Amino acid sequence: MYCLRVGNDNNTNTMKIEQFIESVFPSQKPDELARKARGEHTDEMKAKEAEARKDMMYIMGAMLIVLLALTGIMVSYPPN
Repeated sequence: MYCLRVGNDNNTNTMKIEQFIESVFPSQKPDELARKARGEHTDEMKAKEAEARKDMMYIMGAMLIVLLALTGIMVSYPPN
């Protein structure tokens, strides 16, 4: 990492910076990338995809309910 090349004397700050950067930009594992390129999915990847699909359905359902509620309000109160 660049922080280590700079040669900071304060290692705790360097470690905090490294942890922050790793949390924002996680390291990519070559074997995972190769599996993804071949189209193979692990059980963990399948579970994440299923959860994402489920979450997307909840979001779409909430949007539909809001849309129908707003449409109902606008139709029931016509302009004078």
